[in-house]
Amino acid sequence: MKANTLISKHILPLSLSDHIDTALDKMIEFKVLQLYVLLDQKIIGMVTWQKLSKHNGKESIQQFLETDFQHVSSDDYIFDIWSKMLQFKLNNIPVISDVDQFIGCISENELVKFYLSCLIEIEHGCIILLSMRKMDYSLEKIAQIVEEHKAVILSSFVSEKAEKNEIYLSLQINLNDPTSILNDFVRYDIEIVKVFSKQSVQNVHEERYNELMHYLNV
Repeated sequence: MKANTLISKHILPLSLSDHIDTALDKMIEFKVLQLYVLLDQKIIGMVTWQKLSKHNGKESIQQFLETDFQHVSSDDYIFDIWSKMLQFKLNNIPVISDVDQFIGCISENELVKFYLSCLIEIEHGCIILLSMRKMDYSLEKIAQIVEEHKAVILSSFVSEKAEKNEIYLSLQINLNDPTSILNDFVRYDIEIVKVFSKQSVQNVHEERYNELMHYLNV
C-alpha cells in the first residue's frame, strides 16, 4: 500500500500571514504537533507546538518557520513513511506531488488504523518494528528466534534509516502476545521500536494525546 491511500484532507496547512494563536488552535483541532506552511501550493516550512507555545499568540508564525522539514511522495510505501515519522518524531507528515505541490498530510492516527486493519485481516497476530545496524541484520537469525517460540513470520519489510548504516525491520507474526519473542530480541540486543497488537494498538493514540496535553500543561 502506498501513501496516496492514507492522505488526510482534514489536516489543513497554514499560510505565512497566520498568527501563533491560529496555528496552535489548529494543532489542537487536528491533534498534531506540527503544521506545514504553504506559499503558492508549495511547502516552505513547518512550525511546531513546542516552539510556538512559548511565545505571544499575536505574533506571526513567519519568524518561527523551520525550513528543514521531512516529506514523502504519493508513491512512497506505507512502511517507509512510518519509518520516517518514527525517526524524526513526527505525528504527521506532508505528501507532495512530482512538481513539489502539497497534496495533504498523513497522520500517525491513519497509520495506526492501517496496521490495525492488517491485524484484523489475519484474525490474530501482531506487528513488531525493530531497529538495527545493517551489519547485524540476519532474517535467518530473526526467523530462528521467532520459530523457537512456535510462531511464524507472515511477512517482513526492510527500510533504510537516514543513518545509512541502520535499518528498520517490520515483522508480521502470527502471535497475539509476542512477549517471549520480545524478551529474546532484548537478549540479543535487538532494539524494539514499536509493537502493534489488537490489545496494544490504542496505546499509540494515548501516547500522542498525552504528549499534546503535556505541551498544553493540562
